[in-house]
Amino acid sequence: GLVGLVNRAVGIATINCSDAAQNVGLFSSAIGTVRTTFLTNYDKYTPPTPGTATSIKATMNVYAVNVVNEAKGTVELIMTLSLDWVDERLKYYTATTQPTGCLQAPGMYLDTTTADLIWRPAYAIANLYESTDLESTELFVSPQGQVMYKTRQNVVTSCEFDFN
Repeated sequence: GLVGLVNRAVGIATINCSDAAQNVGLFSSAIGTVRTTFLTNYDKYTPPTPGTATSIKATMNVYAVNVVNEAKGTVELIMTLSLDWVDERLKYYTATTQPTGCLQAPGMYLDTTTADLIWRPAYAIANLYESTDLESTELFVSPQGQVMYKTRQNVVTSCEFDFN
């Protein structure tokens, strides 16, 4: 069957497969095992590379301008903030640990409870008055430890206007 194993010495989780267990349904259940197993000794308060700067790619996409208030000098936006970084502690496959003939997981979306156990960079939006998380916050982890965090927010920021 499919068994999630963790090599705690290097923090890499691997999946061992038997020839009879080469279907996606069984593989998905193993990902659930990896999801819980490889976070056992994970410290969400420690950055991925302690003592070294972690490279983070930030992207902000504005989907709608809801309100422009010239009198208050504010603008209300619906936007998505995406943050991408690598956390080696979250690797669960490498080229040398993937068993021959096994399916490789394309990655896994973590549920909110599990995602709350993962380190995330602190961020701030300049000139922010208020922010509300909307229905979707996602955290995706690739087999290589690439973490992609995305949150959709309703934000109100200050903005200078001159409509004259």
